[in-house]
Amino acid sequence: MESTAEGILGSDDMIKTAADGFVCARAVASRATDDRRSASAASDIDVTLENESVWSRFHSLGTEMILTAQGRRMFPCCRFRLSGLQADLSYFLIMDIAPLDDFRHRWNGKTWEPDGAGEPHLQSPVCFHPDSPAPGQRWMDGPVSFYKVKLSHGSLERDDAVVLHPMHRYQPRLYVVPMSACPDGAVPLDGPEVHMFTFPKTEFYAVTSYQNPMITRLKIDCNPFMLAFREDGASARLIQNKLKLALNGRSPTPADRHTANHEKHC
Repeated sequence: MESTAEGILGSDDMIKTAADGFVCARAVASRATDDRRSASAASDIDVTLENESVWSRFHSLGTEMILTAQGRRMFPCCRFRLSGLQADLSYFLIMDIAPLDDFRHRWNGKTWEPDGAGEPHLQSPVCFHPDSPAPGQRWMDGPVSFYKVKLSHGSLERDDAVVLHPMHRYQPRLYVVPMSACPDGAVPLDGPEVHMFTFPKTEFYAVTSYQNPMITRLKIDCNPFMLAFREDGASARLIQNKLKLALNGRSPTPADRHTANHEKHC
């Protein structure tokens, strides 16, 4: 059974357990800076991207994720399946989002390309799955989702969203941390028992508005929250008109706007 609980965000790299679960603590821990995908694959623990087919469709176009001041949920979300855990041993599941390079990027009308030096990476919150810690069997019973994680370009002081730079490229990372790696009650993101998994198809460009019109179309087609746009004929025509204009590389004319307004009220 898939967990639909929202991932909890904390401003630090450690969390401490409490009697009723866990809370964020003001502590310092080193983040893993190397890609441990190969090391993780060599262990008994295995993680797969449960919704890889959806991510693949976006990846082929260059996935874009919207940033807002208040925070916008990711779509596609990160949903995983785990195996090889010890059924009775408890684990923490933690996700962060790391920059893929040191460049700023831009959409040139056909593809994404580097556009100069990027801004320094923000040390924004990491996301702790709210069911953590939980026995390995619980994590293996079904998909584990971080679907309520929000992305923002707002203040770093907020702890309810991951803060990123617009027009930069990022990669989500999943950490599987056994309780045996936390002898003092703190949960590090680095260490010999910490397993980090990344999936190339989940990389994305952070934007404040969609750059590639085909991404806009695909978000509408795949996102269940955009069902109204697919079922409402007038809304669908409005989106189609905007896509046609974007693909033709021109701005809407007064005649275009008149037609759109007419269709909107039909």
